[in-house]
Amino acid sequence: MFYIKFISPELKSHGIDIYSLGSVLISFQRIVNKAYLSQTNIERLKNPRLSLEERRKLSLEIKYRKKESDFFALTPILTDPNNIEFFKKIGEYVISGIISYYVGDILSKLRNISNQDRIFIGNIYINIHDIIAKINPNLGIDEIEIGYSETKQTAKFTERHKKEIEKLKNEYYLGEFTTIQGRVYRMYPNKNIVTIRDDTDSKINIYLSDIDFDFIRYSIKGNPKIKFYGRPMYRLGVETMKITEFEAVSIEVVESD
Repeated sequence: MFYIKFISPELKSHGIDIYSLGSVLISFQRIVNKAYLSQTNIERLKNPRLSLEERRKLSLEIKYRKKESDFFALTPILTDPNNIEFFKKIGEYVISGIISYYVGDILSKLRNISNQDRIFIGNIYINIHDIIAKINPNLGIDEIEIGYSETKQTAKFTERHKKEIEKLKNEYYLGEFTTIQGRVYRMYPNKNIVTIRDDTDSKINIYLSDIDFDFIRYSIKGNPKIKFYGRPMYRLGVETMKITEFEAVSIEVVESD
């Protein structure tokens, strides 16, 4: 169903080391798990944990290996027809997320897809990063290829992809438009940022326009509750949907101090 292939002339004489293989396989399994959570209930990506039953249902095993190329075929442990059909439904979603990073220009893609796809692809960045980090001539790995046999789609990552993906480390993407509210307790005038405490006492950094920042700083008296309309900012690879940063497009005082 899936396969992972490690590519290097050195691998004709010896296999991949256990540490690199284990790290890559665990990261790939986590991508599969997140695809399942995204397809069933996107809210669960806030805390991507599985029940024991779900873990068993989603677990992959190494079906066979071709030593000369260190090619590992991965299939579900549970091979009953229902589970195989279940895997087919999420398999294409898994490979499409992986290919998004292979094709590149991921930030542009994240601006032009559904919120569900955006959160899934943004969430798996850390797992893609951890897989591609193993591309290293000193480890005997020049390239890593990932494929999905059902659709014959493949992604062959090289040192170039590794560098491009590393550069994305501190980037973020925007969620759906929503409203949050709270009271300002800190300002950063040189960045047009205010930090609020919301109704749950969580801290959120709000990024504002010059006009809205100056309005809060100079025109509002006391410390009223303010409503902010805009979009959450999620850092690539952060495995949570909790809002800690927010890009506001409008503000409204909703409660006098």
